[in-house]
Amino acid sequence: LHGFSEMSGFVSLFDRAKSGVSRKQLQSMNHAIRHRGPDGSEMWCDAHIGLGHQQLQSTPESRFDGQPWQENGLVLTGDIRIDNRSELLKHLSVSERPENVPDSQLLMDAYREWGTDCVNRIYGAFAFAIWDDDDSQLFMARDRLGVKPFYYHLSPDTFAAASEKKGLLTLSSVSGAIDETKIGDFLIAMYEDRERTFFESITRLPPAHTMVVDSTEMELSQYWYLDPTRTISMNSDAAYERRFRELFE
Repeated sequence: LHGFSEMSGFVSLFDRAKSGVSRKQLQSMNHAIRHRGPDGSEMWCDAHIGLGHQQLQSTPESRFDGQPWQENGLVLTGDIRIDNRSELLKHLSVSERPENVPDSQLLMDAYREWGTDCVNRIYGAFAFAIWDDDDSQLFMARDRLGVKPFYYHLSPDTFAAASEKKGLLTLSSVSGAIDETKIGDFLIAMYEDRERTFFESITRLPPAHTMVVDSTEMELSQYWYLDPTRTISMNSDAAYERRFRELFE
C-alpha cells in the first residue's frame, strides 16, 4: 500500500462507438484515484476520447509536468519514470534545458521519433496511454517488470483504462461481478496469470506489453522477454564490481 501511494495515476476513456465521451464519467474516473494526485489533477476531453491525470512530483523534472501532455495531435497521460534520460536526450531534438523536460514530454518525443517502437528505447517504470489523433487510436504500454499498474476494460463500444480498478468501476458499463476463477487461483496460491483480476470485466495489461486500440480492433503484443540463459563473464572480481556499480547507478 505504501508503494502505491508513491505513484502518480492516470485514466483514459475511449468511445469506440463514436457517440461521444461523457466528461462527467471521465471526471468520476479521475476523482476515484484522486489520492494519487497530491500535486495536481487535470483532464483533457475531445469528442470521443478523454484522458485524466493525477500528479505526484517524484523527480526534479516532474515539477515542469503538465499532463495530459498535448502536442501536435498527440495527447499523453501516464505514470512515468524514465531512467535512461541522458541517453534519450542525446538522440532526441529537445529545445528546452534537459532539467526542465519532464519524463512525459521525453516519452512524447520518443513516440514521435520511433512510433510504437519507442518502448524498446526507454528504460524505467511506466504505464501510459497516448492518443494519436492522426491514426484515431490509443497506444498504451507497461514497463518490463510491471512496476506501474495498468488495468483496462474493453467492449465493442468502450475502452477504458486506469491505474487502479476503482477508476474503472465508476463506469456503469463496467460490471462489478467477481471472477470466481481468479478467487480460486488466489486461494490455492496460483499467481501465474498476468491478465485476470478479481473482476470479470477488468483486465490487467501484462508487463512488457503494448496495446493499440481503435474503433474496431485491439492489438496486444509483447515487446520484451527475459532471457534466463544470458550470462555476463568478466575477467576479475573488480570488473564485476565496476559493472555492477554502473548498472546500479
